[in-house]
Amino acid sequence: MRTYLAAGNLVKALALAVPVTLLSYPRFREADVDAPLYALVAMVLMTLSAGAVTAWGGQGGMVGAFPGRRRLLLGLAAGAGLALLMLPLRLFIVDPIVHPIIVATGNTRLLRLTYPGSHAGRMAVMLWSAGFETLFFTATAMAFAARLSQRQWVAVLLAVSLRVFALLRHAGLYGIEANLPLLCGLTVVSSLSACLLFARCGLPGTMLYAAGLDAHLWLMSAGDG
Repeated sequence: MRTYLAAGNLVKALALAVPVTLLSYPRFREADVDAPLYALVAMVLMTLSAGAVTAWGGQGGMVGAFPGRRRLLLGLAAGAGLALLMLPLRLFIVDPIVHPIIVATGNTRLLRLTYPGSHAGRMAVMLWSAGFETLFFTATAMAFAARLSQRQWVAVLLAVSLRVFALLRHAGLYGIEANLPLLCGLTVVSSLSACLLFARCGLPGTMLYAAGLDAHLWLMSAGDG
């Protein structure tokens, strides 16, 4: 805990939290909320989260948020490649399931935020996934679990479980019941890939992977005309 609370780690946490918060800001604008207030809250949350990553990101055999140049470049290449491999899965399996389910809820705001109709909205989703979601659901969850357990597999298990829990909570909130087992399975696959990327190659490649997973929004829109 002393490492987490050290002044030097706070500086590192802020240096990571600031760009992640900026990446989140377009999403707040698209959601029609009080963007400055949400950004302030996100800044606090991201600083606390980033502190765990900068302090304990190398625990349990992980390489840390920002490893050496060679491994970092390898992570970027792997992140882009994995996102490309996942693109047909998202476009031809996930979207045909998820889009009708969300339409059936009658929640136009949820539909607009999940499948934005504008370039700005699609970019906001990608930046949100790369920033807030990756830092909180993958990097922070893994760093915290690895600090407690000193086991990389425990960190992966916790992070993947957190993602599945968030999916189920989201589904329950909006009354989504159809195809939940399949959606959970797909979430496990994508989250597991992100966790392994972070553990072996650091944060930049994981962020690129997360953003790349949302590239289907552009292709789906183009296909819909």
